[in-house]
Amino acid sequence: MSEDQVFARHPPVRGKILVVGIGSVGSLIAEDLAKMGLTLALIDFDILETHNISRHAVGYDHLDEPKALALAAKLGREFPDAEVIGHQANFLALSTKQQLELVQLCDIVIAATDDINCQRRINEICVMAQVPAVYPGIWTGRGTGTPAEVSEILWVPSGRRTPCFLCATSWRRPGRATEARGGMIVEIRVLTSATMSIVLAILEPHGIRASLLNEAENLLLVHSFTPISAQFRELFDGTNIRSVEVPFPAEACSACGRSRLQPADSEDSVPSSLPISQERGWPVAGLISFLITLIVGGCVALWAINWAYHSAAAAGSTQSETGSSTFPPLPPGADPALGRRPPTSTDTGEPTELSVTYLVVGKGLRAAVGNTITVVYVETSLRTGQLIESLWDFGHTLSFVLGTGSVIPGWDRGIVGVPVGSRIQLDIPTGLAYGEHPLDGIPAGPLRFIVDILAAAP
Repeated sequence: MSEDQVFARHPPVRGKILVVGIGSVGSLIAEDLAKMGLTLALIDFDILETHNISRHAVGYDHLDEPKALALAAKLGREFPDAEVIGHQANFLALSTKQQLELVQLCDIVIAATDDINCQRRINEICVMAQVPAVYPGIWTGRGTGTPAEVSEILWVPSGRRTPCFLCATSWRRPGRATEARGGMIVEIRVLTSATMSIVLAILEPHGIRASLLNEAENLLLVHSFTPISAQFRELFDGTNIRSVEVPFPAEACSACGRSRLQPADSEDSVPSSLPISQERGWPVAGLISFLITLIVGGCVALWAINWAYHSAAAAGSTQSETGSSTFPPLPPGADPALGRRPPTSTDTGEPTELSVTYLVVGKGLRAAVGNTITVVYVETSLRTGQLIESLWDFGHTLSFVLGTGSVIPGWDRGIVGVPVGSRIQLDIPTGLAYGEHPLDGIPAGPLRFIVDILAAAP
């Protein structure tokens, strides 16, 4: 069969793509790119398991086989003209020389892995080699709506003209905040289609998709074709796609060398060499790069939500501090104690029922089901007595819709009826928290939250 016959409906696309991570997102992207005529290198160390099948490009015939090798074999059979090579390897376990050689052979790298250490390493290597990279992800975790409702695509061109992946995620804790564990293949296809459009726009800078690449806004947020959850209505505002500006960090990024004080078009600010870790993990990368004033939906680990609302705040829309430099934004007449971070508890215990203790009693309206609640909190484990998370450290608040299941049951039950301006202690048993066996990165067992109720809007 001739190439003219295969590509009778559209011309082939030429280019070499490295896809790291051949899970549901990576496999579907790779399959469609191969059909377009692109040359692919696939890397993944994992094997195909039964629970992967319903959302993967490879089926039952390849169970217990390495994902990258199985997909390369399938594409070779079904599309003989496609050039696809699979590697069963952990990108992080390769030497720096091997990583650079792989990346430098390609026109674009797609970081479809959900391992943030691997994403950051890919970012380091791509910045050093000046090869464009694309980072697709699906929002997961508390407050992110229905499974796979919102996804994100960060694209970083060569030449360091935009913030890089590390610029945006240096504060983010390792975990699975963008792992596609939920959702059906139809939702994941929305992300993969948008990702391929970004890839094609980079490959064909004068093509019809080129307008997607606004370097001032190199984050694309995509909503699936499902009803929009309340916390995302303002974000998408009647559209399914939104471009967002990602700010450069205050301090120079250890990967790309950029900061807010070094404009992207300044050649003097481009380092002649970059520090590339020789370790197979990712070292701590300096200070938190930026602090965000508002987060919607309740998932602190989701850096894209932070970016979106940083952009909205910069444009003058509603923000958590309502124009004030004081954190947190206190309601009128609030007890001054709410302006100070509460002590971090080291208590331990195994509560069997939900306990709500008032530390400060507010004078505002009482929180009701359906209200959008704005809070700041400190979270500790009642099993270990250790600090888990504090929004005071990030300098932003959390907003969610009460009584809709967007937060854990202990919050949905414990905050109802609490007056605005209150500080409460929620001791939550395991069954009303995340359970005994939550996803990686989510705390198990009983939890204690010290929560300040800052607002309750109908």
